[in-house]
Amino acid sequence: MVSACEQNIKDLSRIAVFLEQTLEDERSPVDNNELSSNFSYVERQGIYGVLCPMYAVMDASNADVTNDITRDVMMDLYREPNSAAQRYTRDYIVLRDFSKLLNKIHQQYAYLAQSDVIIRSRTFRRKHTSLLKSVH
Repeated sequence: MVSACEQNIKDLSRIAVFLEQTLEDERSPVDNNELSSNFSYVERQGIYGVLCPMYAVMDASNADVTNDITRDVMMDLYREPNSAAQRYTRDYIVLRDFSKLLNKIHQQYAYLAQSDVIIRSRTFRRKHTSLLKSVH
């Protein structure tokens, strides 16, 4: 459980870098449009709404969380696309991959929530309820 949670944190952190750039581009004076509020919601509720409870689970499990993901994971080629078409393609891929990752995380934790083998104690359920609810 801890290693899966740690990997999910790293994957979400990578996606967060790309999503942050997408949001920054949407908020630019040139392209400031109605999508920026949608991207902002995805960033707040999607990324951080799942990451924060995962960190809480890791902390409650006394696991050492080392997340060495920085903005350097995004190459300049993707940070500064040459055209609007390239930027929209990047944004689409970021949102598509984020959706796939959230679905994977949801399946993992839904299984844990229902599994009698892995989750037996009421203490575990009580400590990790926020994470299990956040991925639904």
